[in-house]
Amino acid sequence: MSSKTVRFRSCEWLPNSGGGKSILFKYSIVDTIFVDSFDEASHIDINDVTVKLSYSQETMWNLEQSELEKVLFEYAKHHIASKVDEDVLTQHEEILLYTYTTPIICPYNPDKIIMSFDKSYEFPVKRSFGFQTRSNE
Repeated sequence: MSSKTVRFRSCEWLPNSGGGKSILFKYSIVDTIFVDSFDEASHIDINDVTVKLSYSQETMWNLEQSELEKVLFEYAKHHIASKVDEDVLTQHEEILLYTYTTPIICPYNPDKIIMSFDKSYEFPVKRSFGFQTRSNE
């Protein structure tokens, strides 16, 4: 099974556009087999994910901006892992967090989240190759 290595590079709060908050996370992604190889740089892609949080959801969670940044980082990390797992990650991803799609109580504890731009995250890719056979049992 192959895997991808992700390194977050930066985050940037985007200007408000009608309510709520948006943050852009930039990250690099590379097939793990190329990590620390002499030609790693030629295999790296630079991607981004924007996380948008509605004003209502922001109000319900009632987090300080530094705590919110950590929580949205965690959402971005899980989103990337899920898309890598399904092998459908695109260069520009977007997550929309609204009251009807997101838990009323924040699902992550910001005190437990370490938001690091130096750490590498390895995510497995579950690709199907060839034909799947079924038994007639």
